[in-house]
This record gives sequence, C-alpha cells and structure tokens, in this order.
Amino acid sequence: FKLKSLLNAFVDEYESWHFNQENLNTTIDSPASNNILLKQKEAIRRMREGINFLTSKENIYYFKAFQLSQSAMLKQFSWNDAARLGPFDLGAGIKPAEKHSDIEYKKYVWRPFQLAFQLLSIESVADNASSHRDVVDLLWFPTGGGKTEAYLALAAFEIIKRRLLLKENGGGTSVWMRYTLRLLTSQQFERCTTLISVLEHLRRSNPNLLGNEPITLGLWVGAATTPNRLAVEAEQSNSAKELYHEVLEESQPENKFQLNRCPRC
Repeated sequence: FKLKSLLNAFVDEYESWHFNQENLNTTIDSPASNNILLKQKEAIRRMREGINFLTSKENIYYFKAFQLSQSAMLKQFSWNDAARLGPFDLGAGIKPAEKHSDIEYKKYVWRPFQLAFQLLSIESVADNASSHRDVVDLLWFPTGGGKTEAYLALAAFEIIKRRLLLKENGGGTSVWMRYTLRLLTSQQFERCTTLISVLEHLRRSNPNLLGNEPITLGLWVGAATTPNRLAVEAEQSNSAKELYHEVLEESQPENKFQLNRCPRC
C-alpha cells in the first residue's frame, strides 16, 4: 500500500501539471492543443492502470517481477559506475556490488519520464488481454536523456516475468531489440550486456525462482561485423576461435567481438 501511495503521488504531480495545461488552453483551443491534452489524459489513465495492476493482490507475480527488475536496474547502474573507473582486479575502480545492501542506492534515481514510461507501458506488456496491446509507445527524448535505461527496465521485467510465471518454459527469446544503424546496434548491444549479466547473476543466486536456463544475449548483424560461428567448420572461416587467436597474436588487431571488457569486471 505504501508503494501504491508513492506511485500515485508521483502521477498526481503530472496530473497537476496537466490541469495547468488545460487552463492555458482556454486561450488557445486549437485542434493540436486539444489533441495533446487528450493524450495527456490517456497517459494519466494508463499510469494509474499500471499502478493498480502491479499492486493488485491477484498479480503478486507481476509485482515480484517489477520488484526484481528494479533491483536489477539498480545493480546495473552500480556496475556501470564501477566499470568506468577501470578493472577492479588491476587495482583500479571499485568492486562491483554483489548484494543490494552494498549499493549506494540514494545516488541512483529514475528521471520522471523514465518511471512514467514504465508505469504507462507495464500493464500492456504484462497482460495479454490488455486493451493497449496494439499501441506502440514511443519515447521521444533528447540523446543522452535516458531512453535506453527506460526500455531496458521493461525488458528486465518481461524476462523475469516469463520465468516467474512459466517456470522452465519461460526461457528462450523474450525480447527483440532492433536498430536501423549498425553502429547504433553495436552500441546498444554493449549497453545491454550489463543488464543481462546482472539478470544472470540474479538467476544463479535464485535458480529455484528463475530457473536453470541461463539468461543470455545475442547479436545478429552478419559475419562482416562479428563471427557467426564458434569454431571453424569445413570450407568455412571467420569463426570466433580463429579471430580470437588473431586478437592475441596481432599488435593492433581489429576487434570483431563487439565487447572490449567484461560488463561485470
């Protein structure tokens, strides 16, 4: 009940701003402004629905998935901060947090639009019978504003939710991420690896809860960018094993493995 009250208080702030916009619109009253106000009302309604859905007694597994996904994102932020300072085992940086209690959680907070996006989308992600399943929710925000983290939180929720509800049948491909530019694909893949590593760390700590199938991440961009095979097969080359030895032997090798460091270390 405390969480429900806090989340509703958050939406109350947005609704108060919306009422101010309605007052301003009395002097404008254009089709465009009226349409924007209708969208704001819809967003408020869907956020309220998301809060009610998560905090309903009947949806305890969805609440647990939301709770674990928030914990995973918190640890992801912590691990990223640790990694930016350099490898811990080489004397740089700080040791990545193992437990929730090891994290200075007060330094990590959601920006309002990030939390709003999650509350607005989560009911339609979780409930197959949702009336909003055919709606495409678009995050329109400046570069560097935090869009990636907002949708990664939903991805974490979906991955965890499937395993909580479907048990051993909850593995397999849970989320597709598609980008129009190859460079952007590689960058987003690298950013996603930390979250997937956190989720796998969480799964290994709770196999009875999240199953025995590892939580993994794959990249599909073609052999020109990264190897498609682990080992050399007959009449084929450019395998991961072959490129691995090239990286070790050459002084300035081309890295086709996309990742330059372990997202945890």
